[in-house]
Amino acid sequence: MPPALALEHYDSTSDSVFARALLFGQRSAIETYIAEEKPDLDAPLRWSPDSPMRPLSLVLTQLHSQQRYRLPRNGPLEPPADEYELSYLLLRFNAQSVYQEPHWQEQSPLHMLMMLPDTQQVRLLPLLLRFHGEACLPLKDSNENTPLMLAQQQNSPLTPLLEKYKPTGLSDYQIRSAPFAYAKGERIYEALAKAQSLAEAVEKQDVQRMDYWLDQGVSPDTYHLHPNGIPLLYTLARHKGREGLERWQQYRANFRIRDLQGQQVLHHLVQFAPDGFAPQERLQFLLNAGADLHARDDEGQTPLAMAQKANQQIWVDLLVKAGAR
Repeated sequence: MPPALALEHYDSTSDSVFARALLFGQRSAIETYIAEEKPDLDAPLRWSPDSPMRPLSLVLTQLHSQQRYRLPRNGPLEPPADEYELSYLLLRFNAQSVYQEPHWQEQSPLHMLMMLPDTQQVRLLPLLLRFHGEACLPLKDSNENTPLMLAQQQNSPLTPLLEKYKPTGLSDYQIRSAPFAYAKGERIYEALAKAQSLAEAVEKQDVQRMDYWLDQGVSPDTYHLHPNGIPLLYTLARHKGREGLERWQQYRANFRIRDLQGQQVLHHLVQFAPDGFAPQERLQFLLNAGADLHARDDEGQTPLAMAQKANQQIWVDLLVKAGAR
């Protein structure tokens, strides 16, 4: 059986692809990767430039947006697993539940629960406690808050549970085995690796690599791993050259693709001053390709409103000239 990653064929790192698998909730791909590569699940993943995180921290702090599960998923990706399923998967493969995350205000996993929806908080607390997480109860974050203090401040449903909890010193949930779906996991992991390679080619403005992965069937409607949930199209719209945009149009990209805030490409573009390209030409290209001049994000804001808020008068004038009201 070939290695799950076969990363010599891609230009993305195993860390970034593993992080992508976690953030997209691809359970069988994660199981296959762990079984094949036997990674250190307590080592920080360098998934973003500034904040390396342990896999469990990544799951607890980055998956709570409900919009994430509505992002378009192309190719053989399976329905995403949620925070509980992925936490359980990592813990039963010996990921530790007692630590403090230096890039997240010295919070422990129990602190991180307070960021999640109420239902997930209630589901995850018993799981973490059973995997020795009760040792996190006395830990204080950088604001000198224990998990209980943070729960009280945020009116969390965990408050009464933590107030009454008595540490047992035992763990009755030490299940360290898992079924694997190697063939399915390899296919999904390969798709994630290719998508991450295309994302890195866009970041580096490597047109040759973009062409290669688009020709290999990777969808142009792919999202960046970091910043979280940003379509690749948004990055291309701000590049000096328009070669990437022309390829996205050629490969029938969705020029009305939305990010996690419901914004489209023009919402994003008009918040920044033009850098190395003619703004009128860029705007016209995007409109001709299908961008929506009158799109509204989740808060009802149009691109014109975003340009006004960002004090980008050049975009305000061009949008009004193009018919925005």
